[in-house]
Amino acid sequence: MSARALKPDCDCLECRIGRAVDGYYAENGDRDPVSGHHLIDSSEAIAKLQTVAGELIAGLRDRGQRRAALKFAHDALDAGVRAARSGAAEYVTVESAAEH
Repeated sequence: MSARALKPDCDCLECRIGRAVDGYYAENGDRDPVSGHHLIDSSEAIAKLQTVAGELIAGLRDRGQRRAALKFAHDALDAGVRAARSGAAEYVTVESAAEH
């Protein structure tokens, strides 16, 4: 995977994470000898995001909140894959965090 164009004016979470990943690999990664772009180990980036998400979810005190957060994380990842494939926005709903 090669680095994407940075969006310096956008402050959404996706762009912030993208800039952080790009910055990390700009300092610590290799360059594609043909294009000159930074090469990003996507499996490493996903694994680190998984760790951070897990730590955030584990920090929730209420079991219902943890379950709702895990379901949302799964649904959001699935929607992201569908959006990447189709090129169209995919939306995810958030369930109640109350125990069922």
